[in-house]
Amino acid sequence: MKWQRLVPVTLATLTVALIITGCARRTVVVREPARTVYVAQPPAAPVTVVHVQQSPPDPILETKPPSPGAGYIWTPGYWTWASSGWTWTPGRWMKPPRPKAEWVPGHWQRTGNGNTWEYREGYWR
Repeated sequence: MKWQRLVPVTLATLTVALIITGCARRTVVVREPARTVYVAQPPAAPVTVVHVQQSPPDPILETKPPSPGAGYIWTPGYWTWASSGWTWTPGRWMKPPRPKAEWVPGHWQRTGNGNTWEYREGYWR
């Protein structure tokens, strides 16, 4: 009979001990969809000029992912030239280097002789 009274007391004591020592576990499930956000450190000024013999393809219309936070600016994607041909660089979110800074997007332009295209990188002004 004595053991019958000890079982509930022992179970209660064991339960309290497990909770206090952190052995109880709680699982949290997040049901938000995953998303990809591109964030990059901005160049301070135009750095590189690339010269190419072929005109770039038309720009790709991109859908902006949600901003990673307040103050970020979306910079559009652009075509880059590699030895194997044209490669699309997707747009990304960037944090301006200072208040009221404006992003000047990079662009391709035909050179004076008309036979070559050159790329001017984007920069903050």
